[in-house]
Amino acid sequence: MNRDHLSAHQTHTEDVWRLALDVLSAHINTAFQTQQGAGERRSDAVLDRRRFQR
Repeated sequence: MNRDHLSAHQTHTEDVWRLALDVLSAHINTAFQTQQGAGERRSDAVLDRRRFQR
């Protein structure tokens, strides 16, 4: 088996763009979407200092 023939000889632009779009869509940050918590209180995206130290 010849190792020189195991990889592509050229970068395929269409494949690179498709891969970039797949990576970006997989890493969409949904942490900014708040959800209604129990009672009147909203869920915190970041823990405050008291809860972080527990």
